[in-house]
Amino acid sequence: MAGGVRKSFDLREVEIIKGILDDGVKEGIFSMPDTDITALVLHHALKGLEVPYIRGIMGDNISQRIKRRDNVMNLIFNGIKIK
Repeated sequence: MAGGVRKSFDLREVEIIKGILDDGVKEGIFSMPDTDITALVLHHALKGLEVPYIRGIMGDNISQRIKRRDNVMNLIFNGIKIK
C-alpha cells in the first residue's frame, strides 16, 4: 500500500515539474529538447537530495544548511555554466 501511494506521489510530482517546464518553454523562459525526460531527471535528482535533508547531514548549523540549500538551488536552477 505505501509503495503504491509513494508511486502516485512520484508520478504527480513529475507531472508538476513537467508542467512548469512546458510553461517555461512555451513562454520562452526555458530551452530544452524534451520536457518529459528533463522532468524525470529533475525529479530523480530532487529525490536523491531528500535523504541528506531527512538525516540532517546537509549542515551542522542553520547557516551551513542555508548555504548548502542555496548552492543546491543554484545548481538546479542555473546548472553548471562555462565562464
